[in-house]
Amino acid sequence: MFATMLHLVLCFNMKKITEILHQNDLVRTSCREEIIKAFVESPNPLSKDEVKTVIPGNFDRTTFYRTFKTLISKDVIHKIVIDNTIVKYAITENQNQTKQHAHFFCKGCNRVFCIPMVSWTYKGLPDNYYAEQAEILIKGYCANCN
Repeated sequence: MFATMLHLVLCFNMKKITEILHQNDLVRTSCREEIIKAFVESPNPLSKDEVKTVIPGNFDRTTFYRTFKTLISKDVIHKIVIDNTIVKYAITENQNQTKQHAHFFCKGCNRVFCIPMVSWTYKGLPDNYYAEQAEILIKGYCANCN
């Protein structure tokens, strides 16, 4: 029973990874598949170092960083800057939805959570200014640390 459920999850994840690559006109490579898989299977955003520790295979540094850069430029993953020492990345769940969402950084456990239900509108921008993107970072303590 457990083996059957695990097989179903693995098949679902591979299907999702293949769809993400196809939707973004990206050629399938083992490095792209493994990095996307790390994000699909992670409940929380990951740093580059965290991704390196969970992906199998020994990808050289250049391949790894070029793949990361490609996935960011295609908006497969998005960057979350916590401060000048902590940067995390998360899978962009639905690329057809608005990209505007908040991130929550827990000061207790140092985990980052995407909070898609927090929304806002731009108000008070000077004339002739047009906002394309905004980043909201909420810092505090998650339910486990509170």
